[in-house]
Amino acid sequence: MRIVVIILLVFFLSISSLAADKGIAIGQSQESRLDDKSPNRDGIAYETWIFIGKAGDLVTIEMSSQTFDSLIKLSDANGKLLAVDDNGGFGYNSRIVSKLPKDGKYIIEATTVWQMRGGSYSLSITSGETPLKTGEEKLKEDLAYYEQCLVETKDPTWASELHTGRLSVLSEVRADNQALEAAEIAVVLADQSGDKFALARAYLAITGRLLRDEEYTGAIKYFEKVIEIQRELKNRSGEASTLSALADAYLSSDNYLEAKIYHLKALEVYKELKDRPS
Repeated sequence: MRIVVIILLVFFLSISSLAADKGIAIGQSQESRLDDKSPNRDGIAYETWIFIGKAGDLVTIEMSSQTFDSLIKLSDANGKLLAVDDNGGFGYNSRIVSKLPKDGKYIIEATTVWQMRGGSYSLSITSGETPLKTGEEKLKEDLAYYEQCLVETKDPTWASELHTGRLSVLSEVRADNQALEAAEIAVVLADQSGDKFALARAYLAITGRLLRDEEYTGAIKYFEKVIEIQRELKNRSGEASTLSALADAYLSSDNYLEAKIYHLKALEVYKELKDRPS
């Protein structure tokens, strides 16, 4: 009797797992939502989508949202990660272009960059590579996305991240006064919402602006603030990448000793992440 119960339990759990996967086909676009009812991993909501492809198929997978920063992962039927993207589309939207290696089932994980984020999103798979604007046209489209989302949102955390996006674009086109204003707003809103991840993002965007003008001392101070936040959040991956960026800033300022120290610290964290059980 006990064996029968166990078999039934395994069966229903497997059915439940399959039910969590959604179907999508090449040439389709689907609407969905990430929220507190979605599956989550370490508090980060996600959904899995299944599609069937053939060897040699070139596909463009796009995930877009006006309420959160999307992230998509593409894996084969065995769970082998083939591609991952955060901001390959316009603004905070994601885009993967991939040539499928074999016939069979493929898995898309539609998720977001951090905890307590979500909302409505669309997912599409297109045959071939869809055109993507580049250069100044891409920057204009990015800026339009951030500003449109700002019109529609009342969430201070999301608004902070949108102003951080604006800061990056405005710095790149050297609209420095507007970039400075965007930086100040992003930091204030992140502080008001108490969202440390949004604050770290704002600080990182500020470092980009400082590094552009070779203001390494200022950039180093912001990198140090970000590392402190990443450790508080226990975001080891973010800590590792920021340690590496800090090392590069020291290297650019000809401080080779500090550059070596922080590169070694970054390598130590990367090794820990590599050795961590999946």
